[in-house]
Amino acid sequence: MALPGTVKDRKGVASATPDRVRFNPFSPEFRRDPYPVYAALRAREPVKRVVGSWLVSRHADVLAVLRGRLFSSSRIPELVKRRGGGLERAAAGDYGGIESFIAKAIVFTENPDHARLRRLVNNVFDSGAVAAERPAIEAIARELLAQPLADGGMEALADFADRLPMYLMCHRMGLPREMGSVMRDWAAEARMLLDPTLMAPADFASVETAVREALACLTGVVEERKRRPGNDIISILLANRDRDDRLSEQEVALTCLMSFVAGHETTKHLIGNGILCLLRHPDQEALLRAGPALAASATEEVLRFEPPLQQTKRVAIADAEIGGVEIREGEQVLLLLASANRDEAVFADPDRFLITRGDLQAHVGFGYGMRACLGGGLANLEATIAFELLFGGDVRIELAADELEWQDGAVILRGMKQLPLRFR
Repeated sequence: MALPGTVKDRKGVASATPDRVRFNPFSPEFRRDPYPVYAALRAREPVKRVVGSWLVSRHADVLAVLRGRLFSSSRIPELVKRRGGGLERAAAGDYGGIESFIAKAIVFTENPDHARLRRLVNNVFDSGAVAAERPAIEAIARELLAQPLADGGMEALADFADRLPMYLMCHRMGLPREMGSVMRDWAAEARMLLDPTLMAPADFASVETAVREALACLTGVVEERKRRPGNDIISILLANRDRDDRLSEQEVALTCLMSFVAGHETTKHLIGNGILCLLRHPDQEALLRAGPALAASATEEVLRFEPPLQQTKRVAIADAEIGGVEIREGEQVLLLLASANRDEAVFADPDRFLITRGDLQAHVGFGYGMRACLGGGLANLEATIAFELLFGGDVRIELAADELEWQDGAVILRGMKQLPLRFR
C-alpha cells in the first residue's frame, strides 16, 4: 500500500475500510463544528468514498493531489454541462453565458491556457501590486469603522467584512461603489459553478442570467477603458503583453468577474472568522494587542484554524492512487483543505489557535502551487489591516450575541450568518 502523500498511476483495487466515518456536511452538528469529523476521517478513512466523490482529508494526500498532474479542475466544466442539460450555447462573439464562463475563466483552464492567463494577469495580483493597495485598504477600512465606533457596535459582516473587499475591488477596477453590490450578487450566483454537483436543475437558469448580465456589464466597461485608459487594473490588463500575446476583451471581463467570484466571499469570511477566533481566544487577542505586528501571522493562523475555503474539487484525468486507494479516471475528489490544516502529522497541537506558531507556512488555506488562489495575497492584506485596526487600539470588542449561527448549506465556504459586536 502506498504511503500517505503519494499519487501515482495504478491498476490495483483497494479494499474497503471497515471502521467507517459518517459524513453529512449538511447536518447541524457538522455546520457548528466540522473538525471532529475531519479528525475521524484522517484517523480512520483518510480517503473515503461518498456519493459521487472521494474525500481526501490528510495533509500529505491533499498536497500530493495539488502538486501532481493526475487531477485537474479543468474537468469541472464537463460536470456543469452534464448537470445543466440544455445550456444555451454562446454564439460566436457573444461574451455571456455559462458556456463562455466555464470555457475561458482562469479557474477552469488547464495548461498551457492556464499558465498563459496567469502570466498575463499576474502583475495585478503579485506582491508589489498587493502592497501598493495598503493605503486604499486602510482608507476604506477606517471609513467603514468610523460610524460603528461612534455608535458603539456593528454587525461585523454586513457593516464591515462584506463591504471592505467589495469597495476595494470597485476601487481597483475604477467602478462606482454602487456597482459593488450588483457585482457581488452576480458573483454569488456564478460561484455555484465551482461545485455543480450541489446545484439543482433550476439553479442553472438563474446562474445563466447572472453570468450573462455580469459579463455584458463588464464588457461595456472594458470597451470604454480601451477607448479611454486609466490607472485601474482593467486598463492594466488591456495593456499587458507577453511577447506578441495579449488578453482579449472577453478575457479581461472574465478576469474581473472571477475576481468578484473568488475574492469577495472568501475575504469577507476570512475577516469574520478571524474576529471570532480572536474574541474566543482572549490570550491570543492580548498577544495581538501587545504586538500589532502579529496581525499578518494572525491572518495566516485564521486561514489554518478556521479557513473560509473548506474544500476544493478536482477530477482525475487518468487512473490514479491516493494513499493506497484507487481513483478511476473521471472520478471527483474533494480535497478537505480545512482537515489538512488540522493534521496532527504536520501541525503541533493543531486544535489550538496560536498566532505565534512556527508551522504556519504549511497550511493550504488558499490551496497550493499553480492552483493557489491568485488573489490570496490581497485577501491576506485586507484581513491583516482589518485586524490591525480592530485590535490595535484602545477600543475593546465584545460579542453582542450569546449564540452565533454558521451558514447552512455552505459546504465549500464556512462563515457565519451574522457577527454582532459591541465596542467599549
